[in-house]
Amino acid sequence: MKRAILGLILLAMVIPAYAAGTAYVNNNVQGPMSAGVELDIRYATGGIIWTNGSIAITFPSDFPIYPSTAAADAGYIEAFIMNGMTALSQVPVSNISVDSRTVTITGIALNNGESIKIVYGSKAGFGPGATMPGVEGDYTLNITESQNGTAFSAIPAMPVVSIMAFGITKSADIMDVMQGTTFTYIINVTNFSNTIARPYTYIEDTMPEGLTIINVWADSGYPVVAGKNVSMTLPLMAAPQTESMYIEAAGQPGMINLGTTITNKASVSSDSAIVRNAVVVQNVKGGKLTSSLTAEPATVDMLQYITLVLTVVNDGNISLVMLQPGSVGVSGTGSASYYYGPVPSYVSALAEGSSCNFTWVYTATGAGTVHFTASASAVENTMSVTSGVSTSNQVIINQIPTVIQTWSLTPTMSPTQTDTPDAGTPTFTGTPPPTVTFTSTITAILTFTLTPGLTITETDTFTPVIPTDTPTNTTTVIVPTDTPTDSATIVVPADTFTKTYTPVPVYTFTGTETPNLTPPASTPTRVEVAKTDKNYINTANGDLLKVSYKVTTSGKTWIKIFNLSGEEVRSFYEYDLSAGNYEAFWDGTNNSNKKVGRGMYFIVISQPDGKTTKKVVVTK
Repeated sequence: MKRAILGLILLAMVIPAYAAGTAYVNNNVQGPMSAGVELDIRYATGGIIWTNGSIAITFPSDFPIYPSTAAADAGYIEAFIMNGMTALSQVPVSNISVDSRTVTITGIALNNGESIKIVYGSKAGFGPGATMPGVEGDYTLNITESQNGTAFSAIPAMPVVSIMAFGITKSADIMDVMQGTTFTYIINVTNFSNTIARPYTYIEDTMPEGLTIINVWADSGYPVVAGKNVSMTLPLMAAPQTESMYIEAAGQPGMINLGTTITNKASVSSDSAIVRNAVVVQNVKGGKLTSSLTAEPATVDMLQYITLVLTVVNDGNISLVMLQPGSVGVSGTGSASYYYGPVPSYVSALAEGSSCNFTWVYTATGAGTVHFTASASAVENTMSVTSGVSTSNQVIINQIPTVIQTWSLTPTMSPTQTDTPDAGTPTFTGTPPPTVTFTSTITAILTFTLTPGLTITETDTFTPVIPTDTPTNTTTVIVPTDTPTDSATIVVPADTFTKTYTPVPVYTFTGTETPNLTPPASTPTRVEVAKTDKNYINTANGDLLKVSYKVTTSGKTWIKIFNLSGEEVRSFYEYDLSAGNYEAFWDGTNNSNKKVGRGMYFIVISQPDGKTTKKVVVTK
């Protein structure tokens, strides 16, 4: 049954190129008991030159008509030397002999690329033509050859004649389909018999995924559409008759995602339950976009920049035009604000197998985690092609860091008390009071919020108060050792007097630094704080100018761009920034997001300890 289908399809195709020692029957599908048939049998040597070759063909016994060399007979045999479709010469009848069902042709001369054509049932002599067998099936013609007088041997593959009551072919008016393409399938159903009519013929076709039915019609009869199924019933097909049904279809969006080929099968059946199928395989053309999104760096501080890169690849088999990215989505516990992008804003064409990148810059504005989403779209055959939505990696946004340092301080207290006698009465004798030195150790733990590199020294003053009189007797000084604020009492004999001293301590604190974050070894000094990656920018091709700058002292920082007249054309931001390295990008636009004109511009970076100016030239 498969041979019958293939044979029928060959009828509508160009005659195939012949291989060495092979034979074909061009009109190899016939109806049962069809009369008036001229079978066209071809044989080719495939490059072997014959100067005196021979060929013998034996017809099956099921063929009711015997071959003959008589021009008026139904099985009349003719032979021709062919070059493609052109007959170069006719083989003389004297070179053709018939023995029952076997035809032998001798004295054949074939050059390279030539073949021999044998016609069985030729009507050239006004004969009626051959009659085919009445039973459906495949019938083999047995062929042997003799190359230039050698012994006869069988050719590698024998030709077949298929006897079919009816058959079906299917074709399409275009073989390359893409989304939005409209085309027509043509289904031909044929009753091959020229003697037997066929009742109740049923034709059916089901559209594959990726195609939409637009319209159906037929030469006669009324096709019925149910979803993707098209069917039609013919109450009677005459002998012979060909009935055609037409299906207009269109490619659906995204059909390239189903594969690079699409197969459609039609079938026909009759009251005898015989089923024939015909298949059309078409190429699917289209662009197919895939994308991926990355966010860098993975960890930033607030007010620093996040760079997004959307990579888009055309995995299809045709070019796409007007490729452009969609809007960017931001989600998570943190937050980020749009700064600029995309760069470029679109790509005019993206060839099959090619890729491109779109870039945005966002500013980290809220602590937490964020991720981004984006997609891209292009145009194919006036219809849109989109990529899936891509999600970036997670980005962690930290608060601007605060340096907290803890100092453990150990003070050294060195109060000194000196007893000096006063000049009043009574008069005392004896050894002068001794000089008393207070020595005590106090440990204090203090917590400071400091800028790295700060040195802390705290000094209190201890000033003892002593009497001005001078006793003459020996005095005993009792001094506490635990705290410098205790009173010191000097005891003197009862016949004199007692005085009490209240000292005021002197403290000197010597601190040892234990910071939570390691401060720099020394206070930083101002250095060159800004540079640009180039000294020009071309706004016509989407150039970006990168400004890298270093904040050396925490505080309010801003970046502005001025023209030669001193007019401000672009202001980026004004924030309190902590010390660190930062970047800014300029795309050559002003505060109204319009491109600036050609000329020289000045980029001014202002921070607490000074301003830095850089020059840049806008070329276009």
